[in-house]
Amino acid sequence: MKHITSILLVLVMSLALLSGCGSKENPGGEANKPDAPPSQSSLEDEKQKQQDLQIANSHNTTDAENNVPPEGAELKEVLRVAVNHDPELIDPHMNTDNERVQRCVYGALLVKNADGELEPDLAESWEQSEDGTVWTFHLRKGVLWHNGDEFTAEDVKATFDRVTNTAAPKAHTGKMSFIKETRIVDDYTVEVESDGVFAPFLSTLTGYYGMILNKEYIDQYGDDLGKTVESVCGTGPFILKDHAWGEEITLTANENYYKGAPYIKEIHFVVISEATARTIALENGEVDLITTPNASDMQLMLDNENLVADYSKGSGQFFFIYNCSDKSILQDARLRRAINYCVDRQAIIEALLTDVGGRNPHSILDSATGAIDLGVIEQDYDKARELMSEAGYPDGFDVELFASETYMKNTAQAEMIKAMCAEVGININITVGDNATFGTLFSGLTADEMEYDMFCMGMASESGDMDELRGLYTTSDDGLNDENYGLYSNAEADDLLARQAVCADEGERQELLNRIQEIMYLEDPVGLLIYSNMNVHVFNKSVQNFSANHRGIVYYEYMWILDE
Repeated sequence: MKHITSILLVLVMSLALLSGCGSKENPGGEANKPDAPPSQSSLEDEKQKQQDLQIANSHNTTDAENNVPPEGAELKEVLRVAVNHDPELIDPHMNTDNERVQRCVYGALLVKNADGELEPDLAESWEQSEDGTVWTFHLRKGVLWHNGDEFTAEDVKATFDRVTNTAAPKAHTGKMSFIKETRIVDDYTVEVESDGVFAPFLSTLTGYYGMILNKEYIDQYGDDLGKTVESVCGTGPFILKDHAWGEEITLTANENYYKGAPYIKEIHFVVISEATARTIALENGEVDLITTPNASDMQLMLDNENLVADYSKGSGQFFFIYNCSDKSILQDARLRRAINYCVDRQAIIEALLTDVGGRNPHSILDSATGAIDLGVIEQDYDKARELMSEAGYPDGFDVELFASETYMKNTAQAEMIKAMCAEVGININITVGDNATFGTLFSGLTADEMEYDMFCMGMASESGDMDELRGLYTTSDDGLNDENYGLYSNAEADDLLARQAVCADEGERQELLNRIQEIMYLEDPVGLLIYSNMNVHVFNKSVQNFSANHRGIVYYEYMWILDE
């Protein structure tokens, strides 16, 4: 195992859920013209200023699969992990929550490793047709489902047919809509045809919505798949044993896993919603590992010689998404930009988020492939006032904002934003709600049903590709906010998003992505971006061979626990 002792220069922080938002184009005027990238000190200077914290005992290994326990070491068999909440269901096509359990239970044709590189999983190899529209996957033989049945091409076809069925759409049908047809060649060969060239084809299949389901279970359980323990059957390294909703999820090792049985024989994901309570549970030895640690608890844990803090590059951003529908005052992009200029993100990060790796964003989805550096949007009250005057609100306006401790220090962030915006007469009324209430805000509402002008949100690229923006911010065809959460609508962005998805030339595609980012980050912002993230995990030093991917999903199958 590689151990790293270093000064952390903050790059980006954890979780990711989903997000979206919107806007309409507004008539001209000097203040509405696209700005050049905001001036700033160099990112390296900013990172240094943000973090001067030595992480003793931090480690993150990207070759965890090849590591083995020390010869003769006594190992514990049970791992207890404290999490902030559990998923409502374990169905990759319907789940919109953190996929930590699904990644343990299910497999995919291919995956991205901790370095973001494509690797085989249920498919051993693949090739693309000359016209770029058909991918042939050669499946791994001898892989068993948790019920003992063999994995075959029938399971792949049934899975992709289910998620792409527009007559019975799932939560992620839009993300997989590039698949035109799935054809079985033989038991271990399958062809997947796209509707034209689709640039992020392979990357998209690595998202959790690309995981492969058991055909028999699709047929038997239908829309109830994943709602009960008995309806979950994967090929992954762990088997779902029990799920006491809101309390605990128990997994057991898959002794028939094709890569070999895990060292850890049982995992308990214990739901502890309050962050400080998770910290106490770790320090008391009630759990071995915690996710999403509280920023205010980090130094205490770093000072504990029995604990290890692991920081790894994340793919997420945390922000307040704008309601860009014609029912909200923030339909006007000038007012959204005014709010963006009011906020000093660095002050929020330094006050609330330094120890957990918060970093000033420099674009939308700024850790995804294709992201560019558009600079940090600096606080500028003069620009904010100019934009407000041009939009017809020189004396200010009222905004309804929803915050939730679903996201770390979210209420405190909202209070700081409120105070900053008050300087130019923007009055922000804050409503604080729980996770259940938060979930109703993007449950397929119409513009008339959306109560708030801004609400908290996390955004990440599950596939690591900028194409994720297409599903999040393309104009909603049915006027509902179940994917495009803020009902964002920009005709130029719609066109560019569609074109980049089918652009086979990497250079041309990058130019399209550059323009998309300029629109959504600077000119017609989708939200008030607060910080980009790092994945942070803290665990007992007896936990060995820890590794996590860009989404913060831990590779539990490679870990072991020393019985010290």
